[in-house]
Amino acid sequence: MRRTSSLRLLLPAPRSVLPAPSPALRVPGPVSSTAPSDAYGEEKKLRDVIEKRTLHEIKKKLNLERKSPQKEKEHITEIEMRRPNLYVRFANFLFKNYSSNLIKKGHLKDLSSSIRKSGLNVLVHSYVSIILLNTHIAFLFGVLLGLFLSFFSANVVFAQIPIALSFISPSAFTLIRNMVIWPLLSASFAFLFSYYYPSLEASARRSKISDELPFALIHMSAIAGSGVEPTKIFRIISDTAEYKEFGKETRKVINKINLYGQDLSTALKDAAHLSPSEKVRELFNGMATIITTGGDIKLYLEKKAGDIMTEYKLSRRRFAEAAGTYADIYTGVLIAAPLIFGVILAVMAPLGGKVLGLSFQNVSMLGLVSIFILNVAFLAFMKLVQPAD
Repeated sequence: MRRTSSLRLLLPAPRSVLPAPSPALRVPGPVSSTAPSDAYGEEKKLRDVIEKRTLHEIKKKLNLERKSPQKEKEHITEIEMRRPNLYVRFANFLFKNYSSNLIKKGHLKDLSSSIRKSGLNVLVHSYVSIILLNTHIAFLFGVLLGLFLSFFSANVVFAQIPIALSFISPSAFTLIRNMVIWPLLSASFAFLFSYYYPSLEASARRSKISDELPFALIHMSAIAGSGVEPTKIFRIISDTAEYKEFGKETRKVINKINLYGQDLSTALKDAAHLSPSEKVRELFNGMATIITTGGDIKLYLEKKAGDIMTEYKLSRRRFAEAAGTYADIYTGVLIAAPLIFGVILAVMAPLGGKVLGLSFQNVSMLGLVSIFILNVAFLAFMKLVQPAD
């Protein structure tokens, strides 16, 4: 069973909660080519709709709290402190000292930065221990696979799909080759995948933040227009379920203020350093500068929201144009080509013979498997390149 313990922290209670803008207010899909001023005008209309729906509720709640004679209550937040699972504990038991020495020597700075930006709930030295354990397990698996391929032969027939195993006596060269190649390949794949996995997660978070940021900025500018203090802007956004990934970035700012006692400007700069998104880094650093110099944060958020929304619309239009090209490629490669291939096989099969040493029946089975794999790969590719909903 997983043991959890709760650490209770006393934080100031938020006085108001601003509802997130409705998804219906978003403007997805491609747009026609317009001038920047027209795009900014559209953002102004969208921001006015949000303000009309939200500012009245915020001011009403603030007025009620000012009239209330009760003191501000303490807001108790429960933080779940989870113990690492059995696999992580076993990896730490074997490689913790070695991992800590590698980190102290500064050999894994890029990995450490990727782990912090990816949002993985694991310590850096624990993840390095996991990489080492994965590599050793993959090496042992490669040894077993090399032994199996050296001493057993498998005959597979595609049509009936029987698998016949036979024991063979390998030569010394074959045994050495299998015992060297397969362990090295398995260990290398496990090490590279484990090492670059945090970077892949950080890249995925960067894409999701880019899709949430335009609407979050409009929300933030509407909150700033109500006259609340800047810290409450981040608290409201972090409590909003609409912005899952950007909310994590704003929670970093709140935690640095409440837990580490930093001022808002310093907290913004530190949170910007840990963000995987270049746009968020620019936003937080710009807000820190505005707060330090005493500028108008509402005006800054409005202009930033207009610029980010224009980029968002352009990216949607570019994706719509690229999707047409992907559809043409899919039609040619995975619809027309298999039909032509099937017709050729149907004509040549009665004549007999083989193709690259394979019968026509096995070739047809291999073609069906290839089409299935290519379709899955195409769907995975489209899932990666399409913007979030």
